[in-house]
Amino acid sequence: MEKQYVTTSESPKVVLEIHGNLRLKGWDELQVGAKTDSENNLTIEQQDDTIRVRSFNDSKVSVPRQAIVLVEVVDGEATIKGLEGEVRPTHFRGVTT
Repeated sequence: MEKQYVTTSESPKVVLEIHGNLRLKGWDELQVGAKTDSENNLTIEQQDDTIRVRSFNDSKVSVPRQAIVLVEVVDGEATIKGLEGEVRPTHFRGVTT
């Protein structure tokens, strides 16, 4: 299992490119965290208050509740819970709940 975390503000912009299923949840931490079951298929890049998460497997991503999330790609099903900020879906190939 691979896990990565970056420290951020209460309302970062988070860009997601997930080539698999996505479980996205808001949490009370000032971090963006991501984990996937396989090694070397996950990257998190940070530039100022924008964080890009890219994964080539099913992934669990946790973001501050007030985050602005731009979902560029999800190649599977997406489950989104606990977010109070804006979620902008761009491209889903599966079911979103």
